[in-house]
Amino acid sequence: MVKRNEGNVRGKFLECHDMPEVQWKNKITELILQCESDLSEYASLIDRWNKLKYADMSQAYLEKTGHLLLQAQVAELQARITKLSCTIRMFKETPTTVEAFKALNRLVEEKLEEVTDEIRQKEDSKKLYDSLKNTKYDQVLQTYLQFCNAIKKKKHILDTLK
Repeated sequence: MVKRNEGNVRGKFLECHDMPEVQWKNKITELILQCESDLSEYASLIDRWNKLKYADMSQAYLEKTGHLLLQAQVAELQARITKLSCTIRMFKETPTTVEAFKALNRLVEEKLEEVTDEIRQKEDSKKLYDSLKNTKYDQVLQTYLQFCNAIKKKKHILDTLK
């Protein structure tokens, strides 16, 4: 069988050599034209496929974005509902809850006012001290602080000797 195939191939080869060169040229030209036609059809199909693919994908992404936006809005509304329901439950726990919150708020406001007043007083005292800086008062204060430190050191030494 192998010999028979070899004979067929030889026969075809000889037939090919028997063809005039012009026929070969025409046949090659036909094959080239067919190949170019196939390539252009392939390119147009690939281009069409890409357009469809990306157009469909962008549409899918657009729809998914809309869906995610709706999910975010639903989650935000659920958070608001949860907050309101917790607030309602908190105020319905006992009849004195509202009064307790008002009392707490009043106490916080009073403490805030006290702290604000204290801060204001300390700032005023600092301004007064700054105005007395580098004066006779400042020198007296420094001397007083030095005496206090000396007394503390001597007291500490006496306590250690006992």
